[in-house]
Amino acid sequence: MRLPTQAKNEWFGCFQTTFLYLRLPMDSPETLSRQEIIQQMSQRVDGLTQKAAAAALDAAVEVMLEALGSGRSVRLSGFGSFQLRRRKARTNIHPRTSLPVEVPAAWNAVFVPSQALRDRLRTIAVEPPSLG
Repeated sequence: MRLPTQAKNEWFGCFQTTFLYLRLPMDSPETLSRQEIIQQMSQRVDGLTQKAAAAALDAAVEVMLEALGSGRSVRLSGFGSFQLRRRKARTNIHPRTSLPVEVPAAWNAVFVPSQALRDRLRTIAVEPPSLG
């Protein structure tokens, strides 16, 4: 299977770097859906039904959303943390009219992987997509 890719050039300081972005459709086999997470949770925990697994997943997500909504970060040991970062207000140029547009400051949720997750991902052998 050939995966769709998109190359993007970006400037960092005085160096131009080409990044290769992998574009995957939402229903691709490489995407783990909510339903698949629920199924795997119920298979791995004895006596846990899919209905109970769905309720547990929904409750965990709700707790994390409430914590982020109140300005707290969420840390999951061995996985990573979800943090809030402030994006500064800035002026952009509207692509059609070329007029300046004021973009207000905003809060963004970001995921920061733990060292254990980064180490584990480094050991996974992933075949890079062919460019030709």
